[in-house]
Amino acid sequence: MITLNPSLGFENQTREALEFYREALGGQIHLVTYADYAAADPSAEVAKEHHDRIVHGVLLTEFGQRIIAADTLEPAPKTPAVTLSIWGSPEDVDTLRAAFTRLAVGGAVTVAFDVASWAADETWGALTDKFGVYWEFGTHPAGSYL
Repeated sequence: MITLNPSLGFENQTREALEFYREALGGQIHLVTYADYAAADPSAEVAKEHHDRIVHGVLLTEFGQRIIAADTLEPAPKTPAVTLSIWGSPEDVDTLRAAFTRLAVGGAVTVAFDVASWAADETWGALTDKFGVYWEFGTHPAGSYL
């Protein structure tokens, strides 16, 4: 199966961000530092002051999503806004509400995770986490459009 996975760039906050996301979403983290990269490829030119930064980090969440992240060595370019969405069925509402609440710590809730304004059998909420990443959470009954 082919999947689309978000890849986030941070300015020396990847480790902290992925650990925060693991606390909220569960799962396993794998990190490769620039020191690891330089050790594997002696021809790599990475300044020693960057060796503790993350060249490749992955969180495989308990929900099955893969979030990829890395520390940028230079300021990240400005890109169009991207939303990370996590959707489930009505049976998942308590699990999603708990993850939503954990991700909101230190961030800002745009719309509380509650019954959706467009359908009484759906829930939806949105927040920006403490790293500036925008998230949407929602549920749809079986057979709906997602």
